[in-house]
Amino acid sequence: VRGVKRLLALSLALLPALTVGALAVSDWTADDALSTGTFCLILIVGVLNAVRHQVVGRQTRQLNRVLARQVERAQAERERTRQVIDEARHPYLELDREGRILVWNRPATATFGWSGPDVVGRPVAELLTPVDREMAARRAAECAETSDPTGWDDDTRLHCLRPDGSRVTVELAVWHT
Repeated sequence: VRGVKRLLALSLALLPALTVGALAVSDWTADDALSTGTFCLILIVGVLNAVRHQVVGRQTRQLNRVLARQVERAQAERERTRQVIDEARHPYLELDREGRILVWNRPATATFGWSGPDVVGRPVAELLTPVDREMAARRAAECAETSDPTGWDDDTRLHCLRPDGSRVTVELAVWHT
């Protein structure tokens, strides 16, 4: 019974393609310019193309459902990660390869005095004292070039400027991703 239902569904799905193919071919055969064998071959090709279209459509819908589930999982994981970072007890800053701030959590706001919207997208060097900018730029370039953050391992302390001009001393924990 299931096989008959599938065949019936396929036949109904193919009906428009067969009808169009038959009408197009009937115009050619009216002048006897097309043999019966060629007529049958054209109809078979039409049926095969319609079947291929049905199969590809089904596969595309399946792939879209799988992709949608993967996107949902990735978004949920990203949100969980953001929440963990934001609820951490210590300041967390994430930088891109050019040293621009990508992520800034609440403890960073409490420590440095800058809000996330004020600093995200800005170069982190703008938050450092002029003395520390050169050293930090050199070490950051080395880390980006070699993918090795060990240049920051020697108990690195930097002095950052708060919006009111006061300084805060921070110790770094650096890793490369």
